[in-house]
Amino acid sequence: MADLLLTNANVMTMDPGRLRAGSVAIRSNRILAAGEADELATFKTSHTQVIDLAGKTVLPGFIDAHLHFRALAESMVTLDLSPGAGVRSISDIIKKIQAHSQNLPPSE
Repeated sequence: MADLLLTNANVMTMDPGRLRAGSVAIRSNRILAAGEADELATFKTSHTQVIDLAGKTVLPGFIDAHLHFRALAESMVTLDLSPGAGVRSISDIIKKIQAHSQNLPPSE
């Protein structure tokens, strides 16, 4: 059974046998089936969330496998002052730089 049913959609299936569909049935973040609404009715229960996409397009997930090597290398040897590192203010930046500088040789 489906957790989610996307209907009234323009689904790009990437299946050479059926390039487009009108609905998608999904369970646990995995596609169960793509087809027309009447074909997927068997996947619907009283617990299935149904979203009418009003003709919007659904594309398969894209995974961007490239990286910017120089930026990656720099990020590995520089001080992380991003919000992900807990930096939320100028005083946080100053504290991070002060703490980091305690471990540097005097000439750096």
